[in-house]
Amino acid sequence: MDKEVTISGFVNNPGIYQFYDNMNLGDLILLSGGIIGKRKNVKAEISRKSNNPDNTQVFNLEFYSDYKSFFDNKNVSISFPLKNGDLVNIFIHDIAEYRKVQIIGEVMFPGQYVLDGNG
Repeated sequence: MDKEVTISGFVNNPGIYQFYDNMNLGDLILLSGGIIGKRKNVKAEISRKSNNPDNTQVFNLEFYSDYKSFFDNKNVSISFPLKNGDLVNIFIHDIAEYRKVQIIGEVMFPGQYVLDGNG
């Protein structure tokens, strides 16, 4: 494949898929067979290489996963545009139940992280 995107985590068929123009997060989730189980609260973490090989952008998106959300084009997170080479990881836990920390500034991987164990 010349152009590809990768999805892992809680989808039915994780793997590498051919990237096509105007592909969005919802398209990739559907190609991969959808979210495992009937979980509603979903987090997607998208890692993207920039023009600088030492710099990776990380986007954290949370959305409510139901059949209608994938087809009404109103969900901003599901409509998030993908780029060639993106790595997508899907989490299904309700992130609101976990203790979180936000890392910002001049760091390699800014974003929101869930604390392990007792933090």
